[in-house]
Amino acid sequence: QTIAPAATTATHAIVTTKPTIALAASTLTGFTNGTQKVGTFTVSADAAGDIKLEQIPVNLTVAGAGAITASTVELRDSSGSTVIAGVAPVSGGVANFVFSSPRTISAGSSETYTVYANYTGVTGNAGTQSTTFQLGAAANFLWTDVAGSAVGVSGITGTLINGYPTNSQSKSN
Repeated sequence: QTIAPAATTATHAIVTTKPTIALAASTLTGFTNGTQKVGTFTVSADAAGDIKLEQIPVNLTVAGAGAITASTVELRDSSGSTVIAGVAPVSGGVANFVFSSPRTISAGSSETYTVYANYTGVTGNAGTQSTTFQLGAAANFLWTDVAGSAVGVSGITGTLINGYPTNSQSKSN
């Protein structure tokens, strides 16, 4: 006898460790032309094992009158060193920071990253223009479990991360 409908199972990824990502909501002033700090977030590795970051997506949006553009964005680590530079945001302000060599975060530790963007076209009275930063789509956040049964499986997406941040940070002129 056939039972209908056929049973289906969810897709699971068995990992030993996982990243946690924190993006504190904030509102800043001082939005001007030039290179601006637009967002900060922290990626932590679970105490169970190391992770390797492969790609971090970000979204930058602008609001207000004028033709404000972000020509390039860059990612800096907690020491202020530029990790990835010269990434051009595509339509809609989406930029993907792709690590040429995956960046390891050791078990139980974290790394704080800051995103900077080079803006032009910022003019007007205070409070009339702004930029907003948030992490991009979870499906574009890519990482590797270094110690688990998924060892060697790269490209695990952020869709599997419980609590992937959807809040934002903004800065106005």
